[in-house]
Amino acid sequence: MPNSATSPSTGPVHHRFGKEDIGAQLLPILTSGLYRDTLDTLREYIQNAIDARSTQINMSITRSVVSVADNGVGMTEDQARQAIRLGMSDKNSRLNVGFRGIGVYSAFNLCNSLSIYTRAGSHETPWLLRFNFRGMREDLAEEQERKEQGLPPQLYLELLLNRHVSVGG
Repeated sequence: MPNSATSPSTGPVHHRFGKEDIGAQLLPILTSGLYRDTLDTLREYIQNAIDARSTQINMSITRSVVSVADNGVGMTEDQARQAIRLGMSDKNSRLNVGFRGIGVYSAFNLCNSLSIYTRAGSHETPWLLRFNFRGMREDLAEEQERKEQGLPPQLYLELLLNRHVSVGG
């Protein structure tokens, strides 16, 4: 096993994983494997609207912008911060269509940026979730160049997400 060793006196010695053990390439691997078609991404965003108990979903597509708007329950600040997590979801798989925590990143290979405007009620503070997919792809390309030059990795998934994903009021 690569992540553990055996010591005759103490038994298995387990490796402790840190942020440097999760490469930034995980994001494009996941998204390209799960979302091979543009329609898969649109389906993800429509499923999110359904999970938000929307009764009306409007979609608009122009040459440079795709918009999905709904009248769902929206997100509080805490829910918005949870929504940007990768591979983690508080959704119940028995009650919700989406529950894997990757769908919001489904547009990674399709667009340069994603903005999600949300508000949990008409009198609540609106929140803006921003994803700079172009910046992510540029950082990943630079990291690939480093790798090809034989240099050690510098870009980890945590750093990539911290640089290019935000939630603001």
